[in-house]
Amino acid sequence: MAHEWIILGNEKPVANLGFSQLWYSGSTPSLFQIELVLNPYESRCLRDWLARRWQFKSLCFVSIVCNESMSLVLKRPFSASDSSSAIDFHECWLEGLVKEIEKARNARI
Repeated sequence: MAHEWIILGNEKPVANLGFSQLWYSGSTPSLFQIELVLNPYESRCLRDWLARRWQFKSLCFVSIVCNESMSLVLKRPFSASDSSSAIDFHECWLEGLVKEIEKARNARI
């Protein structure tokens, strides 16, 4: 079943990475999706880190696609009871992701 995705709020800048958007399914109200669009620099720099995504908790259930401008887009689907819970999950996921990226950079992964 195809989902009609509707954006929830505005783009959220993510320092030194790009921007994030939160979407919800028009056909399944409890289904949400985070999209993190990496800027061109990070799309190139993080390819090695993303290739080892199975090692990082924040990248579980994440799919990676390339958009029309050749930037990498991380997509993280999840369920939530309401939009407030989804917004909280979005914030927590982004915080965890940024921490794991910093940890990987410091370890030179």
